[in-house]
Amino acid sequence: MEEWEWCEWKEEERLEKEDDTEKTEIRLHFVGKRYYSRKSFVEEAQRLGVARAISPSHLKSVNWGDIIYLAEYEPEVESGRAIVFGYMRVDGVSIEASERVKKEATKEINIERTENVGERAIQRFCGGYFITAIAYVTDPLPRIAEVYERVAKKYGEKVKFLLNGSLTTFDQELVIDDVKFARGIVRVKVKVADLLEKEIEQAMKETGKQVIFIRDYQKRR
Repeated sequence: MEEWEWCEWKEEERLEKEDDTEKTEIRLHFVGKRYYSRKSFVEEAQRLGVARAISPSHLKSVNWGDIIYLAEYEPEVESGRAIVFGYMRVDGVSIEASERVKKEATKEINIERTENVGERAIQRFCGGYFITAIAYVTDPLPRIAEVYERVAKKYGEKVKFLLNGSLTTFDQELVIDDVKFARGIVRVKVKVADLLEKEIEQAMKETGKQVIFIRDYQKRR
């Protein structure tokens, strides 16, 4: 390799390393266009809060107060593009499980108090369900996911989770290129300067830790 080629290669390597040090990893969730426009999603979230179906494995990767950025996906861009329009701050999880699974699992969860709410119908663009009770807990979300998944598996049953949170929208979109679409939570790196620090600090305030028990969750076909 010629000396000038070597110097050029080392300079590119140095710039790449500097660029990486200026980046931070965030968690991203795509809002599909099958059920929602951005406007309808924001309006629903402002009325009811955000509630997104999540797998047990992804639920184990988040905790109370975490920030999940919300984005629309543009597949027509060759490398894939995420248009981030806001974020949710995690403050609850909705759980649908059989009575025997709930009864056994709640014995392992630290519950401060429980509110029975009768049968509160919730209708969203993506589906509907009934809220039957709300429990205020102290356990971290990964433990709650682990307990319910383990107890359900013991009885050969499945449990459904919805990740709940409050919505904050951005005045200006954050565009992230070279992103592949995936369901659930996607981890991507962005420049620290691109993140709206003031809004993130506001989101890190203490949040209520709610486990919401639901039944008859029906996703729209």
